[in-house]
Amino acid sequence: MIEKIGQLENNGKLCLLEHKFYRRVVIDVDSCLAGIEGIDLLAKIRGVGKAVTEMTKTAMGKGGSFNVALARRLELIQPKEKDLDYVANVYIKNIVKDAQVAVKFLQENGIDAILLSGGLRNSIIPLAKFVGIPEQNIYANDLIFNNEGAYLGFDGKNLLSQEKGKKKQIEKLKLTKNGRYAIIGDGVSELETEPETDFRIGFGGFVQRERVIKEADIFLSEPTFTPLILLLLNPQKIRKIFYEQPENRELLIKAFNSMSGIKFNSRARLLKQSIIELYEEFVFYVKNFEK
Repeated sequence: MIEKIGQLENNGKLCLLEHKFYRRVVIDVDSCLAGIEGIDLLAKIRGVGKAVTEMTKTAMGKGGSFNVALARRLELIQPKEKDLDYVANVYIKNIVKDAQVAVKFLQENGIDAILLSGGLRNSIIPLAKFVGIPEQNIYANDLIFNNEGAYLGFDGKNLLSQEKGKKKQIEKLKLTKNGRYAIIGDGVSELETEPETDFRIGFGGFVQRERVIKEADIFLSEPTFTPLILLLLNPQKIRKIFYEQPENRELLIKAFNSMSGIKFNSRARLLKQSIIELYEEFVFYVKNFEK
């Protein structure tokens, strides 16, 4: 049974974001796809957890010089190459609810899932494999180690090690990967991808940041990816799935039931209305035509 959608907020201003199909969804890793901060975990392993956690909060909550913050954190941590395998395992153990199901469903319906992270590639590769995202769709920072696995530095030419690196990386991606882009993440760096991204989804399932709540097009407050099914597919596709793919109807209903944890800002008013109309249509169908 479809449960009632909760109160969906908006402040009555003119909204420009419509309910469309997004060819690419760019997914943040730390405190989004997984409920930890990988670099903070590395710091804890090396006994400098408290200091690095405070540096991470500053970097994620206020934006600014990410490259400087990254360099300072890694210099303080001095990670070992073997530590990255441990972080990878913890990522997988703390994956967000329904990530595998949602990503697979989106991929099957024509959406390209891309991981974009200021974290560390070698820790993210096993997580991506677990979720079902190909390695060529991983964009993250690369560390440099010596033959004994001791830290030497990071690749400063990598766009994600630079100021507003996510925006730069998406701009580069769009040269070869066209279509509308949506991005989901917990931090300010996702907000800064405008105008390269068309739809910015704030994620607060693990950590909630005031600026992200206020400035994201919509804000997900619950630790689940099921709302993405409704947010990234257009109404025509959603209707086709509901009426012609009964085996997937339960997943759609689950997505509707997760919508009460979403805050829609003024720009997303039309999107909100479209989802409500779909919900009402499907409720009517279930009540009148389903036994």
